[in-house]
Amino acid sequence: MKEQEIEENAPEANVGHGQARDRLLEAAARLFSARSYEDVSIRDIAGAAGVRHGGVNYHFRGKSELYLEVVQRFGLCNNHAESSGAPPWEAVLEITDREEAQGLLHQILFHTLAKMVLPQDAIASGLLNQEMSRKDGPSDEIFEAIIFPKHEALGHLISVLAPHITDPSELRLISIGMTSQCIAFRHARPVMYRLLGIDANEDMTPEMVGRIVDRIVRTTLHGLLGEQDS
Repeated sequence: MKEQEIEENAPEANVGHGQARDRLLEAAARLFSARSYEDVSIRDIAGAAGVRHGGVNYHFRGKSELYLEVVQRFGLCNNHAESSGAPPWEAVLEITDREEAQGLLHQILFHTLAKMVLPQDAIASGLLNQEMSRKDGPSDEIFEAIIFPKHEALGHLISVLAPHITDPSELRLISIGMTSQCIAFRHARPVMYRLLGIDANEDMTPEMVGRIVDRIVRTTLHGLLGEQDS
């Protein structure tokens, strides 16, 4: 590679490697939370970060890789169970104890619902809104890195609690059903709050979030274990 090309693809000379990378991620997070993925260009990100245009390619293999890391660091979740202190998704797949499985299932759903109803960081909320408004759904990278691992982990926890269910597609449907009940509080918040007697202008308390999640878990498990007895 020619010296000129190396300089063009390098970060700013007076900015450290890690610092330039963090500035790019922070700038990209602000832009992606306010505008759609398609509307944000590499040039926009570099300009907002104060880094040369070629500096983006120096740190990332393109906009899709940069976006994926932004979502993992600032957005919906990372490789841990909703950043709740629970083990990474791959470690969740190793759990075999029923009590531990039920506690972790409750914990994951609590943080899922909390993201829908409790005050959130503006960037995290913006990234979530942008993802949910995409006409063609999430990108393959987002699906494979974030969405699929979460539902695979939830499905495993359900299989520990209801071992008679072995069909992966059935486990996936159950995990979708449980998370959909949480997501409904974002899309139908005024209705949900009115049904529960909560002032629409007030934030839902963590106690109420826990009560709702407890109901979702207990009702789902009761139905699953009832199927086993019938």
